[in-house]
Amino acid sequence: MKKQIEEKVLLYNFKNDEHVNKLKDILKSLNMGVVHVNYDEHLESIGALLGLRGFSKHNKPVEEEFKFGHEFMLFKDFTQNRYRKVIEAMKEEGIPIPVCKAVLTPTNRFWSLRRICENMEKEHLAAQEQKQQQAQAQDKE
Repeated sequence: MKKQIEEKVLLYNFKNDEHVNKLKDILKSLNMGVVHVNYDEHLESIGALLGLRGFSKHNKPVEEEFKFGHEFMLFKDFTQNRYRKVIEAMKEEGIPIPVCKAVLTPTNRFWSLRRICENMEKEHLAAQEQKQQQAQAQDKE
């Protein structure tokens, strides 16, 4: 018997309820699962949040504040074509595409949500800095 692959999208730090509801409708219409993660779950592993076999939530108390200023989406078991369908549907519905997006990997499934968000933020800031440096270099020419 062939193993059923379940596409899921993990959503974190989405503040606009209308966008979240539209996005959930899009994912449901495409037969995709959605996991909308609460702020206080940022110390849990990605594997636990997605309900992967061998992972369980630890419900660690949140002792320090975690500031992450971006919406974050993580895609589990997506082909490029299916990923594009989600992004196109979001654009059609007027839902802004988050800058911070990732796919589930054998490595990041063990990371806490906080760790992956911090990693994404560093990458995003580094990319912005690189763009600024390129723009400044072009201005000097």
